[in-house]
Amino acid sequence: MRSPRDASKEWLFPLPLSLEEIFCGSHHRFLVKRELLSREIEEVEIHVHVPPGTRTGTRIVCPRAGHQRKDGTFHDVVFLVEDEPDQRFSRVKDDLHLDICVPWEDSLADGGGEICIEGVDGEEITFVLPYPIYDHATNGQVFVRGAGMPIRHGHKTMGRGDMIIRWQVVFSMPSKWQTFKRTFHMKA
Repeated sequence: MRSPRDASKEWLFPLPLSLEEIFCGSHHRFLVKRELLSREIEEVEIHVHVPPGTRTGTRIVCPRAGHQRKDGTFHDVVFLVEDEPDQRFSRVKDDLHLDICVPWEDSLADGGGEICIEGVDGEEITFVLPYPIYDHATNGQVFVRGAGMPIRHGHKTMGRGDMIIRWQVVFSMPSKWQTFKRTFHMKA
């Protein structure tokens, strides 16, 4: 571990954030205890603003908020943004990836089907699954333009990335009742 008196000008901290916090932007407040040359400990309040769409690896610098160095200057406190794992989405740059399983429905085989999912921002996203399953494929991808993370250019947000939905058809085993109905051609 480095001494507070190191030649380094930075004091680095990871800043793990959820996709929702990164999507909307977030504000965090930290109390940092720093050591002065006199060996006194002083508390400094740091406010960190994370703009919408910030990418993993982004460095947020809080100048002169760390320990006092031998030359009398203070370390910069640097927060390194990290995406926390999400239960539904994975992120690649500004795009979101989602894997879904779609149950096979005979009624959809000829006419196609719409699927609704909830986006990272809570908005309902509706897309068409390419039924009839082309070339008898049981999996594929659908691109939903503009349903990904906010895209940052400098200090501005300029649109959104895409959502790539990887789908797989799941064939379920019929229940005993369904088998009985099919055998006797029952409609009810």
